[in-house]
Amino acid sequence: MSTARRVWLAILAMVVGAVLLSVSFPRIAPRGPLTTNARAEGIQAAWLYLDARGWDVRTWQRSLRELPPDGEGVLVLAVPAARPYGTEDLDAVRRWLMVGGDVVLLLDGTAPPGAGGWQLLEGLDVELRASWEEEPDQDEEAASGAEADAASPGSLPADEGTLELPEDDEALARALRQELLLEPSEGAIDGPVHLRRPRVRVRPHPDERWLLRSDDGRVGVRIRRAERGRLAVVDDRSLLMNGWFARPGSGNPAAVESLLAALDAEHGILYDEWHLGIEDAASAAPTDPSGRRALDALLGHLLCIYLGIAWALGRRFGPVRPADPPPRTSVERDLRALGALHTRAGHATALGQRLLDLAHRRARTPLSLPETFSGGPADLVALAREIAALQAEGRL
Repeated sequence: MSTARRVWLAILAMVVGAVLLSVSFPRIAPRGPLTTNARAEGIQAAWLYLDARGWDVRTWQRSLRELPPDGEGVLVLAVPAARPYGTEDLDAVRRWLMVGGDVVLLLDGTAPPGAGGWQLLEGLDVELRASWEEEPDQDEEAASGAEADAASPGSLPADEGTLELPEDDEALARALRQELLLEPSEGAIDGPVHLRRPRVRVRPHPDERWLLRSDDGRVGVRIRRAERGRLAVVDDRSLLMNGWFARPGSGNPAAVESLLAALDAEHGILYDEWHLGIEDAASAAPTDPSGRRALDALLGHLLCIYLGIAWALGRRFGPVRPADPPPRTSVERDLRALGALHTRAGHATALGQRLLDLAHRRARTPLSLPETFSGGPADLVALAREIAALQAEGRL
């Protein structure tokens, strides 16, 4: 393969790469307590259970700025999230609370809220403090890190509300040993309420009241007024996660229903999966076709500029250089000098005829030379070269 072809192939590869980069957009991998996740860290069991019990549960897979303006119902948010909570999201949550809507905030007591979660906590006036417990040993560290890899539980029977957990799941079993039991502040709940042991907790708020609380009174589920609505804070989202919610005899389903009953949940429950990385087709499509056309035109313009630069750098610069003439010899120099002398004297015709006569006289074989010469100086030089070639061949 020639050098020029390799250069053009390299330029073509760069152009293709630039096009792919220009049209590709980053995709966010869904993660967190998803309603479609049947593993230990998902909340599919809770979602199916609440739906079977007649609660109006829906997933919200669009930007929060598109929330209904009436703010009726309960908006459930979870941190950490795959998408950060931006300014528009915080404004939408404030509007939801200002018109009387309720918010349930699911925290991860084993991890910080992440890059986009701190803004949400600040906007909701939720402050975290460092763990009040001793540092866990290595077994606890491994257990909390391995719970996300726990085996997937089965499907939820609509009439029971429990999942069958695998008995040989050692990772999940280690994680469950680090749990807490919560007690309701009012009334009673059939069965123990399980919660992961948090490593970070929420700083107490003067206006909050507890719905569920641990024996030491430090973690659980609390609720308080926020604008015209209410904010419920769950110290660890394992209250709804499959590994805790779906255990046989668990009181978590009744505890979750008790929480929803204390809020405005009869008007519907919206679970924000947009910030967990799930996006429906309607929100993924561009809403402004004119803006998309402008973006396509800009990308096409930049691509044309790139191709022009690549073509300019790949072509030859400057005029084409002619091939070098064959080197001149002393015989050619003498012939040119002799031709110029006879040209000035007007003897070119006579000399050419003399060369022809001598060539025919000394020819050893028949020659294809003419009998008479009638050319000019250039023809004389050509004739002299031809006779010299015949002499070199031994025919003269």
